[in-house]
Order: sequence, then C-alpha cells, then structure tokens
Amino acid sequence: MNIRFFSTGQDSEAKEVGFFSPGMKPCAELGPGCVGYVIPNIRTPDDSKIGDTITLAERPCATALPGFKQLQPMVYRRHLPD
Repeated sequence: MNIRFFSTGQDSEAKEVGFFSPGMKPCAELGPGCVGYVIPNIRTPDDSKIGDTITLAERPCATALPGFKQLQPMVYRRHLPD
C-alpha cells in the first residue's frame, strides 16, 4: 500500500502495518482510533514528522488531523562550575 505523509507530501510504500501487544504484531490494516505502527520505505527521517497525519496516497484526506505542530528541536547546555 502507498501512503502519504501529510505535512511533507512525501509518498512511500508501507512495508508493514501492525499494533503493539506487547510486542510488534503485523496486521492487515489499522482503523480509526487504532494505536499501532507503520514501517515506511523512506530514505531519511526528514521525510516524516512526529505526530503527522498518514493517509493513503491514492485517496488522500483533505485536511490533517487537528493538533499537529512542527517541533523545534532545542538543546540546553548546563554550565558546571570549575
């Protein structure tokens, strides 16, 4: 099945779809409200975003699910006394 990451518009083949029970268990599909995993065929982590809406590439949804925000990575450095 071909999927599309809504925020980047990147299309990818879904190599495996499944759910946790407690380990990873492959299944044929995930429905609305299901919590699971998707193993996409992407080249770099930048092709997807954490919390993004994933939709079918052949029948993409019109809008993303509400609540997605781009994360701004931050690194804090603590200065230790000499």
